[in-house]
Amino acid sequence: MLTKKYNNGFVTLDAKKFLSVAQEAIDREVRNFEPVKTAVEKLYELECKNIPKDIVFDKGCPNCGNDTNILFGDKHCVECGQRLKWK
Repeated sequence: MLTKKYNNGFVTLDAKKFLSVAQEAIDREVRNFEPVKTAVEKLYELECKNIPKDIVFDKGCPNCGNDTNILFGDKHCVECGQRLKWK
């Protein structure tokens, strides 16, 4: 048992058991957080690609450097999906 209740109403924790239970709870929360963290990072990456970046003629995509598959006026890089802004 993790806790012990006394007649006077006080509750104490068994320190030896509490450490392992606390560590298990922390590990469980970290495992539950990882998919959320990954999703937020992916969303941030996609959001950054949606912000138009200036493309300099003959220099290629400002994000990935692709210069072979981009045609004048393309709205997105075909390699990485970066939104392009032509000057």
